[in-house]
Amino acid sequence: MRWEIKRVYTFEAAHSLPQLPEGHKCRNHHGHSYTLTVCVGANRLNPDRMVVDFVEIDEVVRPLVDGLDHSNLNDRFKYPTSEYLALSIYNEIKPGLRMLEWVEVSETNRSSARVFCD
Repeated sequence: MRWEIKRVYTFEAAHSLPQLPEGHKCRNHHGHSYTLTVCVGANRLNPDRMVVDFVEIDEVVRPLVDGLDHSNLNDRFKYPTSEYLALSIYNEIKPGLRMLEWVEVSETNRSSARVFCD
């Protein structure tokens, strides 16, 4: 058997993608209501009959999300695309969540990027 649990976080942030061609609307500074989904998995449940307590996930992820909320992502990330954000967040939280499976960053309800564990 295999279990996966997900925890969802939201934050508001702005960014621009200056590497895009002139005239592309995402080249301009703009904001999103981001959704971050973190997935942790296991082949067996812990003694509490859980993959991991959601509180443990929050302890690792919440400080990061709080730091991103109402920020300009260009100040922190060289390429603040959804793909790069997902990878950067994955790399930042992986040491604290050893059973991390994937991270997904959604800019809108129709667009997202997910990065998986190797």
